[in-house]
Amino acid sequence: MKRNIIIVFASLLASCSTQNITKQSECVKQPTTPVPYSAAPVPLPQFGIGASVQIRDGKFYLAKIVPGGPASLNTFQEGDQIVSVSARADGKFEVVEGMELEDLVYEIRGCKHTPLTLKIKRNDEVIVLNTFRGNAK
Repeated sequence: MKRNIIIVFASLLASCSTQNITKQSECVKQPTTPVPYSAAPVPLPQFGIGASVQIRDGKFYLAKIVPGGPASLNTFQEGDQIVSVSARADGKFEVVEGMELEDLVYEIRGCKHTPLTLKIKRNDEVIVLNTFRGNAK
């Protein structure tokens, strides 16, 4: 069964103003009014790269590139295999082999305008592509 998840959101009202984000969990808005102790922080809208990801035979592929999205502006192509991802400030890559699809999407999504680097495999060649998270224009 093929599972697709769209990694792009329509235009959203809020964006993350957090600077120097090193982990996904740092992009969380803290409540401004007192809330019960059991309430969790409310996450801000998450942005993707304008592509859907598909898993086939345990490997992740870009299934569709949204025209005008960050991925379309950075030479990503449908069918590119995602090998590893780096959303960290230190630039270390995390290999995606063995990850669940939801975990990969979690790594790709983040605050608007924050950088993301993917190592992709295209025609047996590994390529490093830098992009950012945002909306399709």
